[in-house]
Amino acid sequence: MRVEFIRLYAYESVVSDAMNILPYERYRLHTDLKQEELYKAIDEACRSRGFSGPRRSIHGRRKGDDFKVYRAIRYQNTFLPYGFGTISYDGARVCVDITLRMNLFAIVFMLVWLGGTFGIALVEMRDINGGEPKVPFIMCGAGYLLMQAAFWYEASRIKSLVEKMVHGEAL
Repeated sequence: MRVEFIRLYAYESVVSDAMNILPYERYRLHTDLKQEELYKAIDEACRSRGFSGPRRSIHGRRKGDDFKVYRAIRYQNTFLPYGFGTISYDGARVCVDITLRMNLFAIVFMLVWLGGTFGIALVEMRDINGGEPKVPFIMCGAGYLLMQAAFWYEASRIKSLVEKMVHGEAL
């Protein structure tokens, strides 16, 4: 079975303008699986295995044609990407549109952090006494780099797991 990655560059929502600052990816997978087989593969990958079962690679749930998945990790990563997917049929094949983004709390926190530190740096630059804006700029840059590195480190891994799930392979 073959899966094609197609990047979607048209963002429909107004929120997407703010997402250009934050890590965000939208893409489409095509699969030769039938819709029912894909539903079964997603349900199998996301189902709860309990305390005694084998460790899962991803957590998530499916509701109708929509699903949400994220990678099961044993460490803390606030910037962990969540995959939101929608299953559709384009006449020839089944399509899965995936959006990877951080959780809402991390998005709001980072917008406040980046905006606040950048704003403080601008105020320091305008200070009559010749303030030093180095520290706020360093804090803003460090927060931004940390967010980008942590998100994209995990994004490549969740993308490969979603691809396997769409193939119907065991995770």
